[in-house]
Amino acid sequence: MTPDIDAGFAQIARQRIAHAKLRYYVWLPIKRAIALWFVPHAQYYPFQGELFPLDEMDHENHQDFWLPIFVLLTLIYTTLGVAGAWLLWMTYRVARIDAIRWLLLAAFLILPRWIYMGHARTHRAALCGGIFPLSQSARRYCNLVFFWRKRDTCRRPNL
Repeated sequence: MTPDIDAGFAQIARQRIAHAKLRYYVWLPIKRAIALWFVPHAQYYPFQGELFPLDEMDHENHQDFWLPIFVLLTLIYTTLGVAGAWLLWMTYRVARIDAIRWLLLAAFLILPRWIYMGHARTHRAALCGGIFPLSQSARRYCNLVFFWRKRDTCRRPNL
């Protein structure tokens, strides 16, 4: 690409940004971060690839089977992580201070990375790797409360 063509594209980009700043600085990074979070994260396996378009998946490597499973697992783990955070927020008075401290710690560790992922020019799914253990700890709390309630409905676990 010649410098003149590059300058022309830069001018078009500046005009689009000036016309829709909210879209460029807020909505596009949110969409980018969500898309990065729900990538199959299968780049280290023999069946690596993209989930969409569905008709272009490689059936010899079983992408049509494994990639949707990876996305489904990410969706399930994310839902359980959010449910665990909500259960922590709803903790009774005795453990509420500790639960809020944990939620703040998780938020201060997760949100900056997630915001960075949305604004980064290069997109690598590996940036999500540091967030999964934090979200999984909330998921574990959700599992603990769920299984504990099935066993004994009179008391809450001491954490």
